[in-house]
Amino acid sequence: MEALKTKEEAAEALKQYAHKTALMGATVAARNKAALEAEQKLKDKYQPVILTLSNELTEIERKLEAWAKANRDVFGKEQSLEFSYGFLKFRLGQRKLVMLARWTEEKVLKALLAFPVTSQWQEYIRREPEINKRKLLEETKEGGKLPEAKLREIGLRVDREEKFTIETKPEMVANDCDLMP
Repeated sequence: MEALKTKEEAAEALKQYAHKTALMGATVAARNKAALEAEQKLKDKYQPVILTLSNELTEIERKLEAWAKANRDVFGKEQSLEFSYGFLKFRLGQRKLVMLARWTEEKVLKALLAFPVTSQWQEYIRREPEINKRKLLEETKEGGKLPEAKLREIGLRVDREEKFTIETKPEMVANDCDLMP
């Protein structure tokens, strides 16, 4: 590229730069508009099918979970049942602290603060002050130094939700049809 020598050459180069910048902006805008239109067309084409399949899956999940809950005895100790196309499982979620009836976080904090500074409860208060839930959960685990039953003194209990999951076997579906790569 040849160096600019005169003010007129600089003015012409700036004019070209401005035109190419505007053209670039218009081209990017046109590309983005075309992409949005294409995306909308694809969405319009596939969204009804996706919505229908999603609703059907939700209904089947509901039926499977209801059946599994009504037939817990066939799941065995592992809380899992294998079929040719997948597994039905019950799994425990993470432990969490739950307020007892008529207790609030403020009441729990007040109960913790009511104990003397030499009390074991003081280590479960963050100095903001707030309840150190992580530490309470950690120390009420099996083998921890705080029995879960003691939590009732401060208006808490440990809860653990059970989750129902469905796990499919893609290789079995692949044997049936050509949907899978």
